[in-house]
Amino acid sequence: MKTYMFLVATAHGAAPAPTVTIASPAATIVGLAGEVEQFPDIPFAKPPVGNLHFKPPVPLTEPYGVYEATKNKNICSQFIANTTDANSLLPQFIATLINSPIFQKPVLAASKDCLCLNIHSAETKHNTQWQGWYFFASQQLNLRISGGSHSNLWPPNKTQALKSELFGLDM
Repeated sequence: MKTYMFLVATAHGAAPAPTVTIASPAATIVGLAGEVEQFPDIPFAKPPVGNLHFKPPVPLTEPYGVYEATKNKNICSQFIANTTDANSLLPQFIATLINSPIFQKPVLAASKDCLCLNIHSAETKHNTQWQGWYFFASQQLNLRISGGSHSNLWPPNKTQALKSELFGLDM
């Protein structure tokens, strides 16, 4: 019984992560506040499914409203294992399974709905107003292109934000 009460107290005692908000005409985007402000997984185009598959990205036309950009959601589906170099049936089967949506969707949270941006910058002061999406024009821009919108392999950190870049964009 004591263990159960401790777990309940721990779950209810955790404070929510601080947030920061960008307001623009198209959306109000809520991100993570801190020494590095982060806005993960902001969609910039419709998912490339159905007749949009293997086509150029189609911009979103509907407004976001209030968008919670506080955690990574989907990573792009990818071929992880090479099936052509396998000399026997078992390695080919395993590679095919790893590359399939049956494995990638539940295990990796992989999806074709991954046309998103991760935006991060050094902490702004509370009285700083970001002018919609135009704020980046006057700041140094660092662009990294990776497979999907996840920043887990190259997470933004304080040193990066304060010394080498003022604004970062992952896509």
